[in-house]
Amino acid sequence: MNTDVARILRLPTAISLLPLAVALGCTPKTDPAVPAAAPTASTPVEDDKSAAVAPPTADDPATVEPDQPEPTPSAPLTSLAEFEGPLRFEPKEAGDGYLPADIRGKREATMMDHPRKFGWAADSQSYGYCQPSGGADCSTCVVTQVDGTQESWTRGRQCERHQGETIKAAWGAHRYGEASIPSTWAFGKDLTIVWKMLPGVEPEDGATPRLARLRVGAKVKGERPVYFVTVREKSFREYMWAHDIFPEVIVPSPDGQRLVIMSHSFAGEFSSTMTVRFIDVADFAFDAYHRTALKHLTKDPARAAELLATAAKIKPDAWKVHHNLACASALAGQPDRVQPSLSRAIELGGAAALAKARSDKDLDAVRDAAWFSDLVK
Repeated sequence: MNTDVARILRLPTAISLLPLAVALGCTPKTDPAVPAAAPTASTPVEDDKSAAVAPPTADDPATVEPDQPEPTPSAPLTSLAEFEGPLRFEPKEAGDGYLPADIRGKREATMMDHPRKFGWAADSQSYGYCQPSGGADCSTCVVTQVDGTQESWTRGRQCERHQGETIKAAWGAHRYGEASIPSTWAFGKDLTIVWKMLPGVEPEDGATPRLARLRVGAKVKGERPVYFVTVREKSFREYMWAHDIFPEVIVPSPDGQRLVIMSHSFAGEFSSTMTVRFIDVADFAFDAYHRTALKHLTKDPARAAELLATAAKIKPDAWKVHHNLACASALAGQPDRVQPSLSRAIELGGAAALAKARSDKDLDAVRDAAWFSDLVK
């Protein structure tokens, strides 16, 4: 294997859990991957059509990541059975394969190298895969725990250390990939998982290259998609500027609690690199409904209120969604629905929610009501 190939084939990195964002109030929050000059809430930047490849829109430093979600527990999945439904993707075609990926499926004969083995552990606490090197008899197997820690081994005649028996023991103990790909997931009734790839851009005069980005999100039935997860493979930065990044695998864990997003970065022969990311399914669904709702807030607040009510079922103790539901109800001319939502927001959010209620102009329609003065005094 030549030196350049060896440098490119680094171990994939595990990215921390739960990279989703929750808006702070009634005004939709700007996507960090979109420049300040992007369209405002009336023409939201994330309302673009789902496409496998979309043109880049702005510089996207690798240090910029989506905000962390509000640290609020979700309702138990057992209480959210009404949302269960089919596991669907748009687009279905990804790279030279299809979603959801199945190790038994056939792929086209291309220069892309795909994992020979992959899948969740039977206990849903880790995800493993074995990736071929392409140009040498040496493959790497990586196990990523849900807390982001990793362990890896190599096997093959051209590896510095052949650990085939260790890999066999690990796979046997945890049964990686033995579970069949599910046909449903906890929020498939109304949500379709969507993705698009934004290609990298060549650097000029020694500038830092902009890496390709994989954008993942969801589409609520009858709505346009929203994207709120961003994945980049940063190990390519030193060696090449433009590459493709596709979802290799997106499947829920056996216990249904998490999605794994395994991305496949590709910049030519022997460059295939995988990155593993875990997403709590309830956080994922909450963000999908919440973000979609906020895009309707000014033009169709009644629809926004419907979507926010669904988001509140998923995270009943998130004060921000109750505040936004109060805003939507006020803007929709439904004053009788404002008080219970706003009261719940203040009960849960305390001083922060109280300050927001006092200043939010979206609540002006009820500001003169006696109950409002009593609530925010």
